[in-house]
This record gives sequence, structure tokens and C-alpha cells, in this order.
Amino acid sequence: MSNIEANYEPGIPKERYTSLGTYRSAYLTRAQTYAKVSLPYIMPEVDDQSAQEVQLDFSSVGAMLVNHLANRYVQELFPVNRSFFQLQIDESERSETVQEDTELDTLLTAAERRARWAFEQRHARPSMLDLMKHCVITGNGLIYYPPKTGKLQLYALDEYVMYRDAAGNIIEIVTEDKKGILSLDPDIRQLVMDELKLDANSDLTKEQASLYTYIRVDPEDPETFLVTQSIESLEVPDSFQSYPKAYLPWLPQVWNRTRREIYGRGLIEDHYGSFTALSVLSEALVTGAATMADIKFLVRPGSLLDVNSMNSAPSGTYHYGMPDDVSAIQSNKQADYQFIKLVIDDYVKHLGKAFMHVSSQIRDSERTTAEENRLRAMELDQSHGGVFSNFSMLLQSPVAALLLRDIDLNIEGSSIEPVVVTGLDSMSRNATNEKIRLWIEDLSGLNALPEPVLARLKLSDVAQTFANGRDVDTTNLIKTEEEVAAEQKAAQEQQMQATAGEAMLEKADAEQIADGIQSSQAQGG
Repeated sequence: MSNIEANYEPGIPKERYTSLGTYRSAYLTRAQTYAKVSLPYIMPEVDDQSAQEVQLDFSSVGAMLVNHLANRYVQELFPVNRSFFQLQIDESERSETVQEDTELDTLLTAAERRARWAFEQRHARPSMLDLMKHCVITGNGLIYYPPKTGKLQLYALDEYVMYRDAAGNIIEIVTEDKKGILSLDPDIRQLVMDELKLDANSDLTKEQASLYTYIRVDPEDPETFLVTQSIESLEVPDSFQSYPKAYLPWLPQVWNRTRREIYGRGLIEDHYGSFTALSVLSEALVTGAATMADIKFLVRPGSLLDVNSMNSAPSGTYHYGMPDDVSAIQSNKQADYQFIKLVIDDYVKHLGKAFMHVSSQIRDSERTTAEENRLRAMELDQSHGGVFSNFSMLLQSPVAALLLRDIDLNIEGSSIEPVVVTGLDSMSRNATNEKIRLWIEDLSGLNALPEPVLARLKLSDVAQTFANGRDVDTTNLIKTEEEVAAEQKAAQEQQMQATAGEAMLEKADAEQIADGIQSSQAQGG
């Protein structure tokens, strides 16, 4: 047993959870507020949600946008049809023979497929989807990747506390899990009941105790984390563990975080004013529509019309009276409600752009082209580049390392490393392809120039100038003068061979014709 473990006090996890929870409280309160305008069940104000309706807002736009963005992020970060990372080897370490390099690449590709299968076996995708919802709304979430087997688990902001140093490095994490009293081991159950002052003769089916998991950096080795557990203030036997920093199973995630903050802030917070305005306007529109649908009639004073008989009479009956004895109440507010609808549509479009909702950005016009829609989609992707890079560093890279551990592939000390190829990297490749496509369009415009003008242009220099303007690297795109000369020489040789072949065929045909004539003459004689 190490000195650190020997000096450890069982009550520390509970004390640290309570102490660090005071700083978390402000973030927790805001998270509950932001959840109300999107997905209230993500961060409810009460622990038991079974007895209440959680969707109380007049607008469901927040729920739609959060669900859409969370699914979009999971698809971008962890694609279904391919691995989100590649195992790449340092070029200086590659073999001089092509065959050995091919065999190595084949083995690395097979390892990537095994890692992708391990990811699916962990049922990680639903947990990642929940994580994205929490990050968008609350700005925070903690993924627990079980060291051996099992599904990934998500801790919401109200289920863990943490502490960082000034550089943002994790120093402490304390998670809280609720355990039923009756599910505890009998050896520790009575001790927990005594601490919680529970009567053994009372109904214990709904009584719970808190299991605290305390993760902290080793003060003697910053690359190691120490883990202990306690039930309330009682130590869980044999719970002490240590993990290398590279394989720490607890992965705290944030949507956006400033240097001075421990916890993150979500996308909903950036646009909370718009969501609040949308909620107020939606309530006004719904209330107004309900008022307009409430049809009431006025009866002229002094009219001989019997209102009671009118109400009880069947359709098509006759009554004494004048046409103007009865009139319907008109609100005349249609124009006002139409204005409210226009303002709501403007807010929805603004929020749709922030939440990468492409369909809300497409113009409702017959002249809207597919190219216009594609450019809008690319623009929305690029607006989230910073968040993608954050998840690449804090989520994808650690998960890749843990997946390689799952398939027993140890690459420590080797020149092989996992490189994330989705998310930000994928957007970078798409942007490069877009620049090349536009460059080719620039070149195609030269076809419209007259022949005398084209004859005066240095086409290679023109192509390179266009490429520089589009920031396109033409190293592997434009043929060198040597390559062009070699291709022209090969074409000339091929043409010469073809001409020689035709001449030989013509000579052979002439000889056959002459032989045929001589043969015919001999037979005739």
C-alpha cells in the first residue's frame, strides 16, 4: 500500500463533493433555466420526474434544434460506416519496399475495423448522443468508459463535481451514484443505515445512499490518477485503483469554456435571449389563435328573436326576426397575428443557422439551386469548427486510445499513432475539395475565349495564378514540363507505330491481291 493510499481518509470524497458543489451551483441553476426552453428532462429542477409533465414551453423549436444538432454532431464525430480515426505511421519509419508497406497498412486497417466494432459493442452511440444534448444545453457532461466491458455511462452536471488548475488540467473529479439501501452488501448496509439514521424496521425500498467515486491526480506523478470510492462516509473495500492519464476512463466534456472557468457553457446560453423571445411570441400567437377561435354572437337589444329557441332548434328551422338581429363578434386582429408570425419565423431562421439546421436556411423559391443549398450547408459546418476541434482533443482522441486498449493493441513507444479523421479534419478536407472545384471552374471559363487570345496566353502560368488565388496546392494537380514532354513523346511513338502498322497491312493486302490475280490467271490458262 502506497503512502498516498495509507494517508487517505474515507470521508474525503463526500466532503469534496459538498465543497466543490458550491462553485457548481451557479452553473446548475443556469442549466435548469436553459433546459426549460429546449429539453427540460435534461436538467430538471426535481429529482423525480415521473409525476410531472416536463415540456411546458409554448414553443418546441428549442427541442427540435437541440435534437437535430446533437444527432448531427454524433454523425460527424463518430460515423457509422467508417472509423473516426486512422492508425498512421511516421513516414521516416516506413519500409523501403512497397510490399512491406502494403502489408503494414493492411494490418493497421484491420485494427481500425476491430476498434470500430468494439465501439459499437460498447453501445457507445446512445451515450454520445445524450452527451451532445447535455453539452448543447448545459455546456457540460462526463463520459465514463468502463475499463473492461460494459456500456458507456453519462454523468449529468448535477451528478459530478470537478476542479481544474489554471491551465485547464483536471485535478479532481467526484461523481455521485444513488444506490438503493437494500442493494448494498450486508456487511456495509447496517453501517450506512446507522450513518443515515434509518430504522431497520421501516420501509427501506425507496431509501438510497450516495456512492462517491473520487478521482484525483497523483501529487507525486502528474501522469497518474488515483481512484477511491465510498458509500456516504464509509470506504468501499478494495476500491483503490490507479490509471495512467492517457487511459483515464472519466472524460469530462465541455461545449465552450473560458480560461478562468472550471465548467463549460452551452450553445443555448449564447442564444437564450432569442429562445426567450420565441417563447413569449409563441405564447402570444397561441393565445390569440385560441381567442379568435372562441366564436360568440351578439343579439340586438329589443329584438323579438328568441335566443333559447334558436339555440335548441335543429338546422333548417324558421324563426321570426330581422337579419341584423344577430351578429358575430369580429376581433380584426389577423394583421397583428401575421406580424407576430413573421417575427417568429425570423427568430427560427436565426436560431436554425446557429444550430446547423440547413432546412431552415433554404429560401422558399423556385429559383433556389442545389448549389446554393450546398454552400449554405458548408457555411454552417465551418461555423462550428472551433467546437469540433475541442471535441477532437477532449473526446475523440481519448476514446481512440481506450478502444485500442480494448482490442489489446499497444502502440506506446512505436511510431504509430491514432489520428482523428472526422469532425474538424473532415471539414478541412471538404473545404480543400471546394477550393479545387472552384479552381477548375475558373479554368473552364478559358474555353469561352477566342482562339487568338488563347494563343497569346501562357496557360500553365494562368492556371497557377488561378490556383494561387484559390489557395490551391497544385503539386500533384498540374503536370510538369517533363511529364508533358514524356507524354507527347509516347503519343508520337504510338502514332508512328500505328502508321507503320497500317502501312504493313496495306502492303500485305496488296500482295494478297496480286497473288490472287496470278492464281486466277493460272487457273484460267
